[in-house]
Amino acid sequence: MDLILVRHATSTRVELGVWSRLFDAPLKGGFEAELAGTASEIGGLTDPMVFSSPLARCRATAAHIYPRRPVHIVDSLRAYHSGRFEGATEAEVLAAQPGYADLSYQDKFRAPRFGEESIAEQTERVLRGFAEVLKHDAATTVIVAHYSSINIMANTVEPDPSGVDRVYDLKAGGYWRTSVDAVALRSRLAGRGGDSAEEGQ
Repeated sequence: MDLILVRHATSTRVELGVWSRLFDAPLKGGFEAELAGTASEIGGLTDPMVFSSPLARCRATAAHIYPRRPVHIVDSLRAYHSGRFEGATEAEVLAAQPGYADLSYQDKFRAPRFGEESIAEQTERVLRGFAEVLKHDAATTVIVAHYSSINIMANTVEPDPSGVDRVYDLKAGGYWRTSVDAVALRSRLAGRGGDSAEEGQ
């Protein structure tokens, strides 16, 4: 399987000052230019199956790159939940918890203090969605998702022998492409209980 993981283009979330990653912000004006390179390089692929997080920034990214392809929504590939900060603005979070915004992803989510979805919880959720995608066994599979979800999937496809996760630092609208043995990967995910997800339409 030719697997392509695409990070959504920049949304208006930061402009609006919203902390929540589940806030369903639309794409920022000018996203077409941000996606131009990716659309040019992978938009003309023959018969890809295209999957997306349910959030608007991912769906709009997928629709822009593949305007004539159906986009299959996979609920488990959504962004992470920010716990107590889910409804807060960035200003409110900075005022309530000075220094929190400067923590690394690992420091925030390894042992969450404010009800955030932990790294372990995010990983199990995303891999359930990934297993659903792999059931389709398409020759070319495109998944449009979020930064952390992409890192979870990419590290599952190419685990580092040292056990330390790599950082796939895709820019907004960028992509990562690789070839995978879908049957072997499905088997690995099934061993983790990864076949229990339900795909949304």
